[in-house]
Amino acid sequence: MKIHYKTKQIYGSILLYIVLCLGINYNAKAQNFSDISIKISDPFQESNPTVLSASIKYWNGTIWEGGEPDANSDAVISQNYNGAGFAAKDLVVSNGKSLIASSDIEIYGNVDNQSRNTISGTVLLKGLNAQTFKGKIQNLTLNNVRGASLAGLTELTGTLKLEAGTLVTNRNLILISNASGTARIAKIEPLAFLDGDVNVQRFVPGSTAGWHFIGTSVLGQTQANWSDNFQLTNRFLFVNNEAGTINSGDQKNGWEYAPSTIEIGKGYRAFLNQGFFNAGAVYDNTGPIFTGPKTFPITYTSTGYNGGGWNFISNPYPCEIDWHILSKSSIDGQIHIWNPETANYGSYTQGTGISTFGVNRYIPSGQSFFVKASSPGASLTIDEFAKPEIPADNSFLRIATDPSNVARFTLRGPSGKTDEAAVRWMDESTKNFDAYYDANELYSTGQINLYTRTEEGTKVAIQARPFYESDSIYISYDVSEPGSYFLQGKISPDIFEGKTWFIKDLSNGIMQEIQEEFLLPFNVENDVLNPSSRFRLVAYEPVIASRLNYSDPIFKLYPNPAVDQFEIEGASEVAKVSVSDLNGRLLLEQMNDGNKHISIATEALETGIYIVKIQTTKAVQTHKLVKE
Repeated sequence: MKIHYKTKQIYGSILLYIVLCLGINYNAKAQNFSDISIKISDPFQESNPTVLSASIKYWNGTIWEGGEPDANSDAVISQNYNGAGFAAKDLVVSNGKSLIASSDIEIYGNVDNQSRNTISGTVLLKGLNAQTFKGKIQNLTLNNVRGASLAGLTELTGTLKLEAGTLVTNRNLILISNASGTARIAKIEPLAFLDGDVNVQRFVPGSTAGWHFIGTSVLGQTQANWSDNFQLTNRFLFVNNEAGTINSGDQKNGWEYAPSTIEIGKGYRAFLNQGFFNAGAVYDNTGPIFTGPKTFPITYTSTGYNGGGWNFISNPYPCEIDWHILSKSSIDGQIHIWNPETANYGSYTQGTGISTFGVNRYIPSGQSFFVKASSPGASLTIDEFAKPEIPADNSFLRIATDPSNVARFTLRGPSGKTDEAAVRWMDESTKNFDAYYDANELYSTGQINLYTRTEEGTKVAIQARPFYESDSIYISYDVSEPGSYFLQGKISPDIFEGKTWFIKDLSNGIMQEIQEEFLLPFNVENDVLNPSSRFRLVAYEPVIASRLNYSDPIFKLYPNPAVDQFEIEGASEVAKVSVSDLNGRLLLEQMNDGNKHISIATEALETGIYIVKIQTTKAVQTHKLVKE
């Protein structure tokens, strides 16, 4: 029921008195007062009335009636608002209306968002007295030493910043997580505190039932706090214990059934069934959240997988964390996260800054991951500074942008299975395994595993290595079934340019020149499901002749491909001819004493590709020679 009045501006104070006394919801149109509606209760809203000051500015859809609001006047959004931020004492967003602000909305009193629409932008609470807030909000910042409290249900979709003062939740705060993003509590400053329970949601993207790495940032949780979201039995929730002695049934390879108590910072491997995804794919926990610093209980067992030291931990905060910021002692630069869509591990290393399967330096809230200790006494510590100032991507797995000196390889199998490996050429690295730069290949049983080898033979998903005129890398795999496979490669233009690239299939000896992107089909037989090396990637940087003038000699080399020998014509100024393999090793060398025609025997060379250097007193020319 609505009671309609038509009146002029001069009666504004009378109507305001009626509004405040009767608890009536007030709206305005341009240049005159609009309908006054008796407020009908809404289950989303609390019963606490909003008290406005004597000076009220109404947004009528076009202008602020009475002028723009400020710290001493209240603002009522009675029509949809889309514009710059503003300052106000109290703020009311009328039911059904939207507020979109491109800059901060500074509030010195209370906020009552009566609308089911989310306030888009940032509301900054900076009053001199305690403040209240309720309603849906994207970003909320508290900078008031007197603090603030949530007077009603508050759904946050963006960032909560606590700069000064205590925010009392009254069990009203929900951190929303969905396909569009996940709400976060940013770094809590020393003069700020959070008091009360928080409902922390975590949306899991995709639709694949299977194993997921999860964790929680809420204190005092048990398995019962997850069982309302997804099915939990002994076989559906695991922790990892590298030093464990259980090795039977499901409890083997370090995986053990999880105890009933859920710990902050501990990693959990949970099986999320199809019913979980059909129900919206969100799990949540409610309680006080973890804040402040944390030291993870890092262990080292030398007999563990790949030299030992593997620890399964989780992000302890309801905010993404920056792996680079964590304090590490005897901890490798690598992290590994299970990708349920591909049923393989995604990896990232701090030294290279590159990844496989979409992992990067920012680890989402609710995410568990593997780290590797390199020796006894290793330690790993995190604090609020590990939270990024600017929100990172909110997906469960994050994509790292490749730098300009990377090669990336993908192996695809007959059943649609796939795996990735990557190489980055960096002068500060070595060709052996570097704990800061390289990431071990973590095997996925029954899946495809693609890796490259370091110089001493370590299987890695990511490796860094220097490039000095040439390089040679072995690529191989471990698969569970024979059939037709495809090795796909992509070499960044900056590292590809100016070099010659080949790939050799070591099973049949076929070598072929490749481009920046290549696709190599091949077959896998039953007896070679896990060869130590299957392919060899070779690259070299040709020596550029330093020509003094246009009269310098041009030499002709033929035949090419060669079988038993090759010839060089116009060679009277040639002093020496040398033949090297693609690793730069000198194989043949022949001096010349003024002969115009030179023959070089090649019977001793194996089939393949070689570099011929023709040297005069003025310059060096290089040629690619193919030996058949």
